[in-house]
Amino acid sequence: MRIGITGHQNLNIAVIDWLKHELFIEINQLNVNEAFSCLAIGADQIFAAIVLANEIPLTAVVPCLNYETTFDSNGLALYKNLLSRSKNTIKLNFEKPTENAFFEAGKTVVSNSDILFAIWDNLPAKGLGGTADIVSFASSLNKKIIHLNPITKTKTFINYG
Repeated sequence: MRIGITGHQNLNIAVIDWLKHELFIEINQLNVNEAFSCLAIGADQIFAAIVLANEIPLTAVVPCLNYETTFDSNGLALYKNLLSRSKNTIKLNFEKPTENAFFEAGKTVVSNSDILFAIWDNLPAKGLGGTADIVSFASSLNKKIIHLNPITKTKTFINYG
């Protein structure tokens, strides 16, 4: 089984431990043989760290050239670390960080995943390629989604029935 992640970058510090716990539980209940992440700050990096800690092969989806410019210094260090530990890398053919590049990267994660983890507050995307757009794309493909809402600290299983 292949899993992927979409989620918010700006997560409240108070919810991060809950998210780590829920991701750890759900990932360990699945027979995962590959995981996909864009390694963005926040949900993507938390997911990738848990995947690697569980010795699951990680495929990094890099949206564009100069993706590194989207990170602050702490996020960049973690990005480089996670990227170096990824078994595979999918590099999209965009020259610079744009909403289109991020949307295509999210769609690539979804297309390669059997189950998508969505760290999402149920609000509309702030720009093309945001979490809501990726969840909508996954739903349109009838992908299984494990939705972890960081605001309400609730877990919902979508398209499991």
